[in-house]
Formats: sequence, structure tokens, C-alpha cells
Amino acid sequence: EPMPDMAGLGDQGFDPAMMGGAPAMPVSEPVAFDAPAAPSDAFAAVPAPVEAELPSIPAAMPEPEPVPAVMDKREEWNKEWQAQLQQKAEEEEEFKRKFREEAERWLDQYHDDRTDARLAKMEANRKAEKEALEHSEQLLEEAASENPYKRVYELIADAQAGRRSGEHGAANETDRMHSLLVSLKARGMTMS
Repeated sequence: EPMPDMAGLGDQGFDPAMMGGAPAMPVSEPVAFDAPAAPSDAFAAVPAPVEAELPSIPAAMPEPEPVPAVMDKREEWNKEWQAQLQQKAEEEEEFKRKFREEAERWLDQYHDDRTDARLAKMEANRKAEKEALEHSEQLLEEAASENPYKRVYELIADAQAGRRSGEHGAANETDRMHSLLVSLKARGMTMS
């Protein structure tokens, strides 16, 4: 089948002679090449490799080369360093353990002391409360059986004694209260 005319030259075709080259071969004549007959096996034309040309594959890996002395020294130093780190870690753990034990003992002692102090304070408060209650009951009994002014005189006398001993407070008020009570007792108090 003829090729389509892409250059627009028609039936003339391309003539290299026009360009100064050799004259073109006529298109109608087929060119014959001497080609060998196609073999039935596509790989038959490839020559077989010779056994001597193939590289030999070792049965096992070769022995590694000996490590230079520098690597031995590095490994030795690394082992020593790891041993030192391990020793430091053990010492640190021992220190932490002792410190924790000491802290636990101190906390236990602190809590025991606090508990003892709290119990002692509770006992002292109970004792003081009991004494105050007994004292107030005693005062109530005395007030019911004796002169009601006796207790007031005692309180005023205590305040005046405090003023004389250098305590400041309601000393002026007690002087006025004392004189008022003395006058009421002398004249007699009437309730209206």
C-alpha cells in the first residue's frame, strides 16, 4: 500500500539529487536484504556463557576482618563508663531509699507528737472546763445561801487588786461601781 503524500509533492517523491545528493532509487523497486532465516528459538542466536566466566558464589560469608585496636579501646571505655553509670544509679537508689525511710520516720514522729499534743490539750481543756463548771456551781450555791452582794464585792475587789498590781483595764469603772454598791447597801435598795 502506498504511503500518503505528506509533503505535497505528488507522485514525484523526494529526490535527494535536487539537494545535491545521489539520485533517489525508484520507489517501485523493492530493496532486498540478505537476512538469515528466522530461527525457531529466539535465544538460539545468543552464545551460551562459559562456566569460567561466571562469578563464583561463596558457600558462606567470609570471616570478618579483625577489629582494630581503637575499637577495642572504645568498647573497653564504653563498658567502664556503663559500669560507672550503673554504680552511680545504684548509689542514688540507695540514697533515695535511706532518705525516704528517714522521712517516713520523721513524719511518723511528727504525727505522733502532734497527736500527743492534741490529746494533752484536749485533756487540759476538759479539766479546765470541768473546774470552771464546778466553780460556777459553787458560786451558784453560795449566791443562793449567802448575801448576793458578796460575789459582786469579790469581783470588784479582784479588779481593784489588778489595778494595784499594774494591770490596766476597767479600774475606774470598778471604783464607781464599788461606791455605788456601798451607797445602795447603806441606804437599802428598793425595787419599784
